[in-house]
Amino acid sequence: MARVARKQAAPKTCPPLAELLQEVSESVYFNGESPLRLNTDAVRADCPLHLVIGDNGAGKSFLVQVLSAYARSDDCTPLQISMAYRTRAGIERAFMYGSDEDHSTGLNSIGVVRRAISSMQGWGSKAHIALFDEPDTGLSDRYAHPLGALIAQFATAPADGTKGVLIITHSRALVRGALGVLEQGGHEPSVAFVGSRYSSLDQFLGETAPATVEEMLEVEGSAHTTWRCISKMLEPRK
Repeated sequence: MARVARKQAAPKTCPPLAELLQEVSESVYFNGESPLRLNTDAVRADCPLHLVIGDNGAGKSFLVQVLSAYARSDDCTPLQISMAYRTRAGIERAFMYGSDEDHSTGLNSIGVVRRAISSMQGWGSKAHIALFDEPDTGLSDRYAHPLGALIAQFATAPADGTKGVLIITHSRALVRGALGVLEQGGHEPSVAFVGSRYSSLDQFLGETAPATVEEMLEVEGSAHTTWRCISKMLEPRK
């Protein structure tokens, strides 16, 4: 993915996630040249955990890919924790993500998060960032809440090499669980919004009305249109 050169040459190092989010928001992928939007007005550099919130089809998972590409260009390893990788075949898939033959998708989600945290704690000082992409897949709100708390607990006491932790989600229960831990630690939340539906944390948490059937049917088409635009941007320029 194309990245604008920095103004000053400097030794490569794992940049703070707040800085990466800001840089990505100003990239061609989110600055108005594509249908995607990334609002970083509420991102705080002093918060150990960043929450990225967006509706279905807003481009959240694509954001993870862009953040990962930017991190790699700074010699920083992005650890992407997402149940989407369950499509991988073979032993790696079974070892990291489990099997529905043994556990439900929700229970596998809990295991994936726990194993990811354990892996990071065993990496020593190797610089990396943790990107939890909808980590509560398959979980009820009852268990999504403590999963958010678990990730936030790790973020507030990270491994030596963990340079940033991010949750990307549309789950209010997961967000509330994370916010509870941050509040206990005296941290103001750091939040970014993908898409145009949400512009504040209070708005997101306070929304109770469900989408209509018509809105649900429209989101698939709009997401497909967005992806076509992104795919065109990613094509090698001749």
